[in-house]
Order: sequence, then structure tokens, then C-alpha cells
Amino acid sequence: MPDLRAITPMVWAKVSQGPAKEIAEGVTRKLRQRGAGFRVLHVFHPGRPGGLPDPIHGGDRVDRILDGPAITRRHRSYYAELFGRIADAGVTVDRLVLDYEGGVSLWQLGSGPQRAERMARVLADRRARARLPAEVLETPAAKFASSSAARSAYVAFNAWAASYRAEALRELVVAPAQAALGDRLLSSNYADTVPSFDVPDLNGWPIPAAMCGTDQSPPLYLLEMGNRYKGREKQKRWNVFLDHISHVRSCLAGLREAGRGPESFVPWISRPGYVAFERFDGPWFLWTALIVHMLHAGVRRFILWNVDVQKGGVNGVGNRVATQRMDDAFDSLSGTFLLREAAEVPAEQVALDADSVTTGPLTTTYEDFLEHEPGPGRLGVW
Repeated sequence: MPDLRAITPMVWAKVSQGPAKEIAEGVTRKLRQRGAGFRVLHVFHPGRPGGLPDPIHGGDRVDRILDGPAITRRHRSYYAELFGRIADAGVTVDRLVLDYEGGVSLWQLGSGPQRAERMARVLADRRARARLPAEVLETPAAKFASSSAARSAYVAFNAWAASYRAEALRELVVAPAQAALGDRLLSSNYADTVPSFDVPDLNGWPIPAAMCGTDQSPPLYLLEMGNRYKGREKQKRWNVFLDHISHVRSCLAGLREAGRGPESFVPWISRPGYVAFERFDGPWFLWTALIVHMLHAGVRRFILWNVDVQKGGVNGVGNRVATQRMDDAFDSLSGTFLLREAAEVPAEQVALDADSVTTGPLTTTYEDFLEHEPGPGRLGVW
């Protein structure tokens, strides 16, 4: 692992791989090695503590939609013991980070006629009808075979599903963590976000608002994928970057309206080469620009999905070089931004294919992007 100055790897609690006593002993030892403010406990795959069945995820079945979360005494006992042992060891946890991506959204109920068939069962069930939004209940099951034919019902159902997941995670993990480690424990789950204006996902669907903890943590990865960016005038990477700026603006504006500051916005970021650029080092110019725009907006904490380094560098030299470069960037930026006041960001979406975007004193243009990053068909070598 590189010699890191600015990045402090999270302490992973892989709860699905062992009993609470064993996991608690391992994470306690590592948490003691972190300084105050940097004791971040990452509960990985929190739905399966000790290998128990996931009580939240429905998969391609509808049981969880009909019955609600299946959180049992054994689930509760596991987390009570895990967090209780950490607290009894006298270790302070500053932040709890969950990485749970399951749930009961419509995207997880198969496709086409299969999805319509499953929704017919849901709509016929008295228990489900008592919980679901009116817009869903008023939509014939057959229409769920096509997302375009039932778009508003899809949006309403998936918003309900996001809240379902957040509430279940709060009950399963966050509440017992706070009971043992203190009410002031900061917490979030992957993709928790509460936009103040609609923010589209990579396929153009509005991202639903839901939070299980104290902070918002959307993933802001520079991934080159999604139907939303097809057929645009400018390169896909640039438009992904613009959408991420819009997401930051939307969340920070909502926090401002609620009387809270940007410290409650802690996004997931990745190394520039994650997924779309595995063969080389990645889009460093836009990665740096995204980070600096967020710093100008007052964001000061980031969750780095850099799994290879967290696990000891299994992806070899290339990823360790990327991690060292990220660490150097954050180390340099810390001195510039640590005490700087945040710029107030506009509560408006950045249009796709925009020529530029501005946060406070920083403006990034499409010409800057083209000058610094390779376009389609060009080899990227850093």
C-alpha cells in the first residue's frame, strides 16, 4: 500500500463473513490505529450479518414488498453485540459508512411481462396496497411491463422503495449503532441523497430522495455509461461531470434550506480509472475538476471507493500509482481549502452539453476538458 498522507482507509467490517465477536475484535484493533475524526467504520454488505438471510432485499421476488423487512431477533442480536463490543473496548467511532445496494425497486423485479406479472400479485395484496402510493395503485399491472408506458408509476414506486430501504437500514444497523456508540455518530449509506430539485440518474430517471442516517452520500463516479448521454453533442464524460455538479448543487441547496451546511454532504468518489478506464489511469483532469468544484462549494469529506487499495493492492502497481496520485492531490488541496469559506452554489441544474460550469471563482470549460483529456479513439497514457 502506498505511503498515504491525506487518505485514511476506512476500517472494513465484513459482517457477512464471521460472528460478531470476531468482527468486533478485528475492527477494534484497526480503529485504535486511527486518529480522532478519522475512525470510519465501513459495514460492508450489512444485510447479511453472520451469513443470515438478507431481511431487506427482495431480488426478483415480491415477499419483502408484501411483508415488509424480515428483521429477526438474530439480526438484532448480531448488531447489538457487534457495536456493544466496540463500545465496551472504549473505542470511539466517528462515522459509520454502510454499503448496501439491495432493495425492492422495480428494476429488481425482472423485466417486461415478468415484471407485470409480479406487480399484479403486489397490487392484489391488501398489505401492499396499504403501503404503496396512490399513483402505483391506480396503474393497471399490465402497464408495468413497459417503463415508458407507466413512467409516473415507476417514479412513485421507486421513491417508495428508496424510503423502504432507508427505514429498514435505520432499524437494522443505524439505530443499534447509535444506541451503543452514541447519538452523535455520523452515518450514511451508499447513494443516500435528498435532492432539492430533480437529479437524473445515468438513464434519465429522477434519483429518489432517501436517507438512513445523518448525511447524504451519493456516488459521483465518472462512469461512461447510461442512456441519458447517448446522442449528445459533447462527449459523454463531460456530460456525466455536468450531471454530478447538478447533483452537488441540488443536495447542497436542500441542506441550506434546512439550515444545515455542506458538512452533511459526504459523496462517494472513485479513482479516475474505475470501471470505464481499467486499462489505463483515467480522466485525471475531470476528476480533479470535480473534486475542486466540490471543495469550493464547501464539501470537505469524501468516501473513496478504492477497493483494491483497501484490500491491500490486489490490482497491482497501476492502482497503487493512482492512489498515490489521489493522495498527493488531496494533500495539496487540503492546505488551500481547509479554512476557506464555501461559495454559495446556485440551486439550478446544469444543462447537458453546456460549454462551461462555474462554482465560486472556478470555471471549467469544455475546451479545457478537450485540451487535457483524450477523446474517443485516442490512447490515454499518464
